[in-house]
Amino acid sequence: MLCLYRTVLLALLALGVSGTTNRSARVPRVRTGPRTLDALANTINIDLDTHRVTGQRLLIVGVLKTLDHKTEGQISSALKLCTHFQHSHCGMMLMSSKVDKSSLTHIRQKIGHATLEVMGDVHVSGPRTAKLAGLRNAMLDAASKRPWDFLMVTDLDNTVIWDSQTYRGILNALDHQKLWDGVTFAATQYYDWWAARCSKNSPNCVAHRSCHEKADYPCIVEAMADSNPDHFYPVRSAFNGVALYKRDAIGKCRYSGKNTDKSAPGARQDCEHVTFHDCIAAKGKRIRISSGRLHVFWSNFRKKKHQHKKSTLTAAVAQEGRAQSEKGQKEMTDSATVPRKIGRARMTEKLN
Repeated sequence: MLCLYRTVLLALLALGVSGTTNRSARVPRVRTGPRTLDALANTINIDLDTHRVTGQRLLIVGVLKTLDHKTEGQISSALKLCTHFQHSHCGMMLMSSKVDKSSLTHIRQKIGHATLEVMGDVHVSGPRTAKLAGLRNAMLDAASKRPWDFLMVTDLDNTVIWDSQTYRGILNALDHQKLWDGVTFAATQYYDWWAARCSKNSPNCVAHRSCHEKADYPCIVEAMADSNPDHFYPVRSAFNGVALYKRDAIGKCRYSGKNTDKSAPGARQDCEHVTFHDCIAAKGKRIRISSGRLHVFWSNFRKKKHQHKKSTLTAAVAQEGRAQSEKGQKEMTDSATVPRKIGRARMTEKLN
């Protein structure tokens, strides 16, 4: 055993003496921070009773494993956003491998003038991010045949809380549409570090095991700390559950789960959003993150056995998230649901 320790020590010393700059050759970093970056909701001055988007169309797209009683609340609540658009100018396109007909009927009964189209799943092989990319691309191909000015890509796994705060954040971004071509959002909980990149030098954090090094994400940290909801910070990539895109920004850009980080040549996968955003940026389009915080409550990380002690802010965010969910359930829609433990369709289980 001592020989083994000596061998490992010598190997580490050799790496230090060599002065290598290859991040993939470094010893993996130790996580020094929490899995999420938390903040309380900021005030977004949008009057939901009177605010309307005129002359423009929105199409919401999402991929989920099962459309049933556990997800129908999320879908119905997300479609409440369409009440702020003109008749037939807003709708949703879903892809699901399993559809409960009674749940689908319940949704259609609640969504008013919004449209809802449900596609069957498509077979995609390969690693997990390759499958996600394939599913998202199938959605993009189908959506390209529909009329819309803005495409909203969203997760419908009970992570985004579809309430007044989230509606205001999205509508506020649409009011400032001249400032972006694609926009993601700050949130009450920011968890999606794998999709986040501030610059061309930002690493594939899963490959480098550095997803909780906040120093690698100054653009996210700055947006999260900004209480003014009208600011839009440049990013290379981000997601965190909701993103808006203009039609001409997307064009023929598509998702890919292949790793493009040259500092991690041995990695097979990367977050599928990164390649998509790189393609958009290569066309001269602007990817931004809005400082207007949406209500996002990623409860899944709290269930890990190795969870860290909750901070006061984290507890406050959790309480706010639960309160907003209950408020939405009582006042905004009969089908709003409290976030549940749903496995993220990402590689977050690898973020140590």
